[in-house]
Amino acid sequence: MKSGLPVKPFLYIAFTVAFFTVLLILDRVFGFHYEPIDHDLAKEVTEQPELVNQIQSRTFEDKIAHEKSEDSLKRSNEEVNLSEKKETDRHLKPLTEEPAYVEDYFEKLLADYKTNVVANLKKNKARTDIIIRYYHHEPDGNSAYALGKLGYYIHEREVAPEYLNYQSNAIFYGDSVSLEDLQIVSYALLKEGLPIKEIVPSRFHDSWKSRAIEIGTDTTMIDRPSITLEQLRSLSL
Repeated sequence: MKSGLPVKPFLYIAFTVAFFTVLLILDRVFGFHYEPIDHDLAKEVTEQPELVNQIQSRTFEDKIAHEKSEDSLKRSNEEVNLSEKKETDRHLKPLTEEPAYVEDYFEKLLADYKTNVVANLKKNKARTDIIIRYYHHEPDGNSAYALGKLGYYIHEREVAPEYLNYQSNAIFYGDSVSLEDLQIVSYALLKEGLPIKEIVPSRFHDSWKSRAIEIGTDTTMIDRPSITLEQLRSLSL
């Protein structure tokens, strides 16, 4: 006896489930995983700058895996430890030798910023027009916290345990971030020994992350050289 239930709807449902399963797998393998999803908190901060100081005591509201390419996790412990040792040896050492005018450019940029911006901030108050979203990795040490001395508010984000041993190497920025701020933040991090290897717009650069600079890790960039000061000086948005 033939069943009274139609076959086509079941085939359609099975095909749909299989299709979305494949998409999820592809996103997991090839997609960016550094991006947080705390939309409500970010909207609250960006739309109401005066609330920034009120959230400074919040810690690790959610756990976000923000790196991409799971294949990088297959690296052996010896390779990871060797990479960490090399970066540790570089910490606080002079930057790669470059023309004096390049170093002078950034030192003047930094001096003007301290005079025109930092000097005008109220005591113990950070800037409210921009936020640093920092994903702290163990090999970073205290490098990124030097930005606090430059008046930037640092909103620390938690990193998934499997990514803790990867040093920060990437900067992601929003549309409302000025070139000056991007260059100053990048220069400060390079001087502190962080191997910045890419500076690119964030995923939500034109919406709720428009006024944020994110410091995180792109595991596909580990074997690439750090950007030079000349490249940073020539950066355009």
